[in-house]
Amino acid sequence: MTAQRLDRVLKAYRIGDPKGAYPIFDAAGSKLAPGRCNTAATAVTYCSEHYSTAMLEKLVHGSGALPPHQHYVEITIGNGTLHLVTTGLHHPVWWDRRLFP
Repeated sequence: MTAQRLDRVLKAYRIGDPKGAYPIFDAAGSKLAPGRCNTAATAVTYCSEHYSTAMLEKLVHGSGALPPHQHYVEITIGNGTLHLVTTGLHHPVWWDRRLFP
């Protein structure tokens, strides 16, 4: 992995229930249900580059229905923010087409 600094401002979106069991910026869900990019030991707050993608993620995990009391936040990621760049080599299982055809 290579550390780099952003050369521009980025926007990201996250949808959740700010008064629910997991606040909108809480990463507990990623520890309870690890995904392709994290383990149970690594908390991640997932967000999307577009509002539509954030909504699609909610609908997929909600079996096509949006849970009640959902709100969205637009997150501004400032120019100069340090981030890590990864490739399929860093997540070999994620790229294994036998597991994800």
